[in-house]
Amino acid sequence: MVSQEQIAIKCKDIISELSLDYLSLEEQEEIIAEMSEVVYEKIILRVIEKLNEDDVKSLNNILDEERYDEAGFFLSERVDNIEKIIEEEIKSFQEEIIKFSK
Repeated sequence: MVSQEQIAIKCKDIISELSLDYLSLEEQEEIIAEMSEVVYEKIILRVIEKLNEDDVKSLNNILDEERYDEAGFFLSERVDNIEKIIEEEIKSFQEEIIKFSK
């Protein structure tokens, strides 16, 4: 599964597409962090539907302890086509942001 850091890298493209390159590096990083958190949460919400009750409890424990990389590994073991889901959510978010910014 893609980590939050990898999602953040993909969110950097949105900064360019929105012509926000003029912002300071600090401001860009703040926006990227917020965007990647939203995308990560959307991914979690979507894949959680595919888990059984015990797996949901385990995932909640992992997330409560902020072990995000472990959560990614956990999900990649239990959800088929997780990479496709991730790409779809990133693309969907990117399209939403660009649509609402124009």
